[in-house]
Amino acid sequence: MRIRLFGELDISVEGERLPALESGRARSLLAYLVLHDGTPLARQRLAFLLWPDSAEGQARTNLRHLLHTLRSAGPAMAPFLDVTPQTLRWHGEGRCWTDVAAFDAALARAAAAEPAGDEELAALREAVELYGGDLLAGCYDEWLLEERDRFRDRYLWALRRVAGLLGRRHDHGEALRLGRELLRLDPLREDSYRLLMRIHDAAGDRAGAVRTYHACASTLRRELAVEPSEETRRAYAALMRPGAEPAPEAAAGATL
Repeated sequence: MRIRLFGELDISVEGERLPALESGRARSLLAYLVLHDGTPLARQRLAFLLWPDSAEGQARTNLRHLLHTLRSAGPAMAPFLDVTPQTLRWHGEGRCWTDVAAFDAALARAAAAEPAGDEELAALREAVELYGGDLLAGCYDEWLLEERDRFRDRYLWALRRVAGLLGRRHDHGEALRLGRELLRLDPLREDSYRLLMRIHDAAGDRAGAVRTYHACASTLRRELAVEPSEETRRAYAALMRPGAEPAPEAAAGATL
């Protein structure tokens, strides 16, 4: 079985996709179980997570109905669900591939690799490619929001790191593409603007670096009514000095 939780939920068994789960709560329950693979989870806690505003009895009844919906989604799912009167447990036990587990594993390999080496870059690129969108897009249960933000922050960090490493390796085209993606996803982070400025500068496109600074300044004024930080202003001033050398590419990775 293969389960993708990044973006829209996608489940396949031996290459065949299972029918989509129409119930948002069923998708939410499955995601919670998968994210806690191997851990028995109390039904009472699951009921409270999914129906925090309902009475306990009603919430537990809702959970029973939801579990029936989940188990009816396909017989292939049954072997992965361990159901007792008190707990529910998802047990992939190496038989179920998930993008979230693969994403975590890729980041762990990157952390263990030699900094700025080929292995770190390859692992980070794998993590970036695995992230197909925010965790369980379209579901907004309260428990999910914190998990979604946690994965998104780690993805943005990986994206920023890859862009910096590629800049150091003179792969400016790909580094610029990833830098622009960073700004699209989080247009208020000044360090992303500074990274993109450095990559433009290292690529010999000082005009692009200047445009990036002005985009930063206008965005901050419009959205937050503030000016760029002193660090960002210093980076811009360095660009504007007569005869200034391109920014050292090592800095693109060092600040990540």
